[in-house]
Amino acid sequence: MKCKLYSIIFMALFLFAAGAFYYKGAPENVAANQEPVFSNESMQLEKGSMDEKNVELEKDENPKEIQKELTKKQEAKEVLNEEIKEQNEENENEKVIETETEPAVEKERELEDSIEIGGYQYVNFMDDTKFQHLINIANKYDSELYAVPNTDLFAIVKNGEPILHKSTGFSSTPLSSSALLKDVFNGDGFIYKGLSENIDFVSETSAKVTVEFEQRQGYTIYQKDGWIVVSW
Repeated sequence: MKCKLYSIIFMALFLFAAGAFYYKGAPENVAANQEPVFSNESMQLEKGSMDEKNVELEKDENPKEIQKELTKKQEAKEVLNEEIKEQNEENENEKVIETETEPAVEKERELEDSIEIGGYQYVNFMDDTKFQHLINIANKYDSELYAVPNTDLFAIVKNGEPILHKSTGFSSTPLSSSALLKDVFNGDGFIYKGLSENIDFVSETSAKVTVEFEQRQGYTIYQKDGWIVVSW
């Protein structure tokens, strides 16, 4: 009798323990097609994200919003084009100013560094190395070389007064500058035999000297109005 009672108590305890385990730890049965369960917080986040997407979608599909965006872009493009146009106009104006200024500056320089002799406007030629021989002579006598552009008219000027006139086949200086005249025919171009000696002779005696060579070559030296002249 006691053994039977113990068996009944043991079975009762076992069934009670098994029932408690199943209640607390056993997994729930879920059907294969059952929807997943979400928390309220995740549902709210999902709803907020969907709302934003819907707003963007509505904006993209709204013709008024599209037109507004296109208008903004067009206005920005027009502003950019206007700025580019203004910049181009400024660049063109600067080029025009430079073009107008350079000749004016050059003309002003010529006027400042020129002199009128015998009705002709002579311009300073001290920077033109094509006439280096005459430039060297001018430097020797503390003077400057001038010429009429695009002609054969040259003059060496000292203190505003010419001390040499020269052109093709003609040169002259004041009697007091006869040494300069000799330098002109000493070192560049042709050198006639006895020319320097005859310049001295004419300046001292006022005589006229004519020298002829073969093939119609020759020269004449004489005085005129206080100047000594050499022609060839």
